[in-house]
Amino acid sequence: MGTKFLFLSTFCILLAACGPATSSAQTSSEMYHELLYANSVAWGLGTNISEYVTNDRDYEWYIDQYTTGSSWSTNCGPTSIEMAGLWANADFSYTAEDARASYRPSGGWWYDTDIQGALTQFSIPNQSSTISSSADLVGIIDAGGIALVNPDMSQVTGETNATARAGRFYSNVTGHYLIIKGYVIADSNTFFEVYDPWSVGVVYEDGTLKGKNRYYDAVSFTNSIMLWWPKVYTISPVSD
Repeated sequence: MGTKFLFLSTFCILLAACGPATSSAQTSSEMYHELLYANSVAWGLGTNISEYVTNDRDYEWYIDQYTTGSSWSTNCGPTSIEMAGLWANADFSYTAEDARASYRPSGGWWYDTDIQGALTQFSIPNQSSTISSSADLVGIIDAGGIALVNPDMSQVTGETNATARAGRFYSNVTGHYLIIKGYVIADSNTFFEVYDPWSVGVVYEDGTLKGKNRYYDAVSFTNSIMLWWPKVYTISPVSD
């Protein structure tokens, strides 16, 4: 199941009043959760986060496709494969460049058959389905998985300012593979939390790559998937 954070103000007050003076070391997910709540307005999400569900890992698994070799500009598919593999298995040893070497090694866009082939070749547990609404994507997260999707990013709502972490932050990109890893409900609006490989080295003032933990509004984002390619690959953890 996803890690679910539901904040009640009374509960938080009690924790502050009754909790110990010191606490055990926080995980990276817990620290990020606090950062998210503290910056929800500045990040363009809203003033009141009522629900946050994420299936993150407490190790690094985000990859910027800019770092994936000479075909980096069309490596969103291979990069998403590497991220999916790392999420499913912390010991995953294959890279986006390995995936590119196996499928269309001379470069160019990847297609669904390439994604299917790479998931099988690299033993990444997955199940494919067709979505009909954002509820299908929410259900994948609630069940503890992540989703590999291919939206038309030109149809996703863009950011309103450079400090926002909600909204598309680039242009001139249509079909684009990426990973959905969570969702946020803020002011009754749902945003999907994604690992978008198209950072191309661009960072916020704090040095965070812009594609890492990006938020896309559920309405335009789901529509962009259904318009371009309404298929989703649900990625599951490798069994022990």
